[in-house]
Amino acid sequence: MENLAYWFGWCCSLAVSAIFLVGAKVQFSWDSVVHAASSVPQLPDWTHKPTAVSLVVAALLHLLPYPAFATLGAIIMTGMLGGMIGTLLLQDNAMWWTRAIMGLLPWLGLYLRCADFNNLMSFWR
Repeated sequence: MENLAYWFGWCCSLAVSAIFLVGAKVQFSWDSVVHAASSVPQLPDWTHKPTAVSLVVAALLHLLPYPAFATLGAIIMTGMLGGMIGTLLLQDNAMWWTRAIMGLLPWLGLYLRCADFNNLMSFWR
């Protein structure tokens, strides 16, 4: 059972990191001319490249097998997802809850795959 939890933790971490890397690709290839006709308010153009770099750094840190770096990646991911949720709420987008669920995945993955983190955050002591 522990082996299954370990691999499920890695699957959660890989899933959220893959989503972050796809988001980074979108941010790197952002074209303001294409999105100019959109009625949804957008961030300034200069914010897309730093956002993409932050997404890549968070994903790569979270995938490292060292608990300290993986925790730092999860913290960065949580902050970025909070910003995504805030932006979606300002845009009156009803799909904000998908980012809230996605915000649980890095922590669930870290809890299941790292014994040190599991012992630190255990609810069943």
